[in-house]
Amino acid sequence: MSGPAATVSWSLEATGNDVKLMVELKALGVLGIWLSKETAMVLPPKPKVSLDSRVVRQEVLLKDVETDGKVLEIDGLSMWNETQNPMQSRTVHVTVAWD
Repeated sequence: MSGPAATVSWSLEATGNDVKLMVELKALGVLGIWLSKETAMVLPPKPKVSLDSRVVRQEVLLKDVETDGKVLEIDGLSMWNETQNPMQSRTVHVTVAWD
């Protein structure tokens, strides 16, 4: 699976200056999140990333790719290896929070 086929569901919450993206994935691969140039300028540069509610070290996970905006690439398999999280279901929940 890749891309949208691996995405079970997603939601976005925005309250004031806080933004939280929650994605449920069926496959552990690279999740790319594109942010427009304008959006990338107003959000903090390093969001908090968690896998099934366990915070993951950012320096292992995120890669910024400069384009017209910004793409955050989050490696789900590296995150899973980092947290040593046993798979409790057939999906994983990734949360990216800018606050």
